[in-house]
Amino acid sequence: MPTYSYDFVVYGGDPWAVCAAFSAKKVRPSMSVALVVDYPSLTPQQQSQCGFSSPDRLGGISTVGGQTTWDDTTKGKLIEGTYKFGMLQYTQRFYAPDYLADRLRVLLQNVGVTVFYGYHVSSVSYISNSNGRREITSVTFRPIRFGTTSGYYIEWDPTRDNLTLNASFYADCSVDGRLTRAALYGANPWTHGRYDWPTGVLPDAEEPYMYAVAQAMTLCVRLSGFPVAPQSGGQDIEWETHNGHYGGIFARNAFLNTGSRLAALNRTLYSETNMKILMGPSNWAQEHPSPSVVWATGPHVINVIAGAYEKDRGTPLDPRSVMNMSPSGLSVDQGYFMLRDELLRGRYIEALRVDLNLKDLTLLAVAPHPYIRESFHIAKAASSIAHGTEASNYVITPEHVIQSGASGTQGADGWCYYERIGVAYYGIDHHG
Repeated sequence: MPTYSYDFVVYGGDPWAVCAAFSAKKVRPSMSVALVVDYPSLTPQQQSQCGFSSPDRLGGISTVGGQTTWDDTTKGKLIEGTYKFGMLQYTQRFYAPDYLADRLRVLLQNVGVTVFYGYHVSSVSYISNSNGRREITSVTFRPIRFGTTSGYYIEWDPTRDNLTLNASFYADCSVDGRLTRAALYGANPWTHGRYDWPTGVLPDAEEPYMYAVAQAMTLCVRLSGFPVAPQSGGQDIEWETHNGHYGGIFARNAFLNTGSRLAALNRTLYSETNMKILMGPSNWAQEHPSPSVVWATGPHVINVIAGAYEKDRGTPLDPRSVMNMSPSGLSVDQGYFMLRDELLRGRYIEALRVDLNLKDLTLLAVAPHPYIRESFHIAKAASSIAHGTEASNYVITPEHVIQSGASGTQGADGWCYYERIGVAYYGIDHHG
């Protein structure tokens, strides 16, 4: 098993992890820095379907799927001074995931950051200092790959060796807090999403009425047959432009219109999946350089437990084994396959063809990397939610997950999904 020593090790592969490694090296060039990417390299089939030039990628949810640059910016506008500005300004395109992934790789290469692709934390060694706190001395990482075994979205990769990294400092920039959980397990309490947040943390309007149910998972889809510009076809599509390329929202009206094909599909999914899958309004962005190809982020699967992988079941790194998680919560593997398989059935695309009036709309790929995003709250009773309140804007009730109660007597506002969940950008609602 190879062992290496660095001054600073960053765990994660999404933009914030890249920024942490890049910034550390820029501030102190003499420091040795390593980045360990916490998602697998792409298979040849995934690489071809997504139109990506390299299987080893940086940027995670921004370049391997999960969310488009429309989400990564504020309606297409880069905010100066943020990590998004520092990274995304280099693309000079509206959405170019392949270009962005390559740019991030070159940035780290130019400053001398070492990158290890496709590993999950396996174990942590530490000492207790004089303050009684744990100081990590080394971390062992185990290689991962996309699943070849039925039921595994990500599995351990037996064809590669484990990796041990010694360092003076470690930063957990992963999407599920895996390094933090491994370091703190058995020593200090830690939280996972909002499910176990203590009384008083949620806003007062929410506290008496709701409990949070893990996270939602989004899967980006790559579509062809989209209009190349406004007024060039289609309907129920909102357009904005950035650097000569378009993005926006589609299917907002279809989601709210009970007579639409999308609403009919959601009613069917409500029954078939026990409220697990919801096809909402979608952020979309044109892919550069093909304006008729877009990436969109409307499909969700609800109640996924971030960090719960089937390969970890029964171990201390499985949050289900050490916490009283929602018994109906899905592992990342279960959520991924449930949503991916539904998308491949074609019912979502057929609904969009009718509702958006795009007869040539075609599904090219389902993103291989999911985005575990904000918590969905479920009301204990629909009657507890006052119409038009902060709580109603944030909640999706079991009784009215579809349309979310379009009137005050039905609990949550009909616009809650669109205004607060469907198209607004939220940071990862996960805390180590």
